[in-house]
Amino acid sequence: MESVLKVNDLSSFIPLCTPSNNSLQIVSGRVARRGLAKCGIMRRMFGVVLAALAACAWGASAIFVRMGTQRLNVTMGTLISLMAGLFFSLSVALLVARDALFSVSLVALAWFALIGILQFPMGRFFNYQAVSRLGVGRSIPLVSTAPLFAVAIAIIFTGERVTPFLIVGALTIFGGIYLIVTAGQQR
Repeated sequence: MESVLKVNDLSSFIPLCTPSNNSLQIVSGRVARRGLAKCGIMRRMFGVVLAALAACAWGASAIFVRMGTQRLNVTMGTLISLMAGLFFSLSVALLVARDALFSVSLVALAWFALIGILQFPMGRFFNYQAVSRLGVGRSIPLVSTAPLFAVAIAIIFTGERVTPFLIVGALTIFGGIYLIVTAGQQR
């Protein structure tokens, strides 16, 4: 007998999708158990698609920030973007995960509140300032060094392993930063 589960959104589907033979498949808004051995690959590919969409959104936002900061100061632009983001995020959360919204643990709430302070007001304000002062072409590659900081913090706080690929990736990022910073000096 085939068991069928109702899914409200794709984020509910992904954690249920495992690389085992008891994987899940979306069928007409429902999730049906199937013998798909490729579910783990599907999960990773979905993650790749989401990462690419995030990169597109961040890239487009940099252009909009540059256009906006030509007509409005950075502080007010940051405030407006935060308010719009809050309205959009709250609307999506209420539509998609209303029950989960009101059952958040205090520990998770504290971590995400810290993220909300570091990433949104501070990170966004500094990002907008950089775009306004340096332009998109020079500021965004520098802002894109975030993985270096994420890896360093992960090594310190979560015991992330240092691998040869990690070192090569970090050196590549540093090389790119050097080229970006010195490109303006060579003109």
